Amino acid sequence: AARNGVLTDHYLTETMTSSDQVAALSRRISELESEVAKTGKQIASQNTTILEQRKEMGTVSGNLGDTVARDMHQLRETCLSRVETLITELESRCEAHLRTRDQQIE
Repeated sequence: AARNGVLTDHYLTETMTSSDQVAALSRRISELESEVAKTGKQIASQNTTILEQRKEMGTVSGNLGDTVARDMHQLRETCLSRVETLITELESRCEAHLRTRDQQIE
């Protein structure tokens, strides 16, 4: 009997005819092929899951990047608007101060 870890006395015995041994080996080969196919399907499924997770992570990362960019743009616009308002208020105060000073000088 072949003893290589896969084919043992469980599959082949000294008393088996050669055609019985061939049949036993064929059955074991079919079993192993089935196990290999099942394992291949499991690996393919896991790969699909991993790819989906990477895609989701990329989407989340992209969405986060979009959100940050949008928030930064909004913050920039808000800051610019506030600075423009402060400049306008400052100009008005300066003009009022100058008018008051000019009136006091006259």
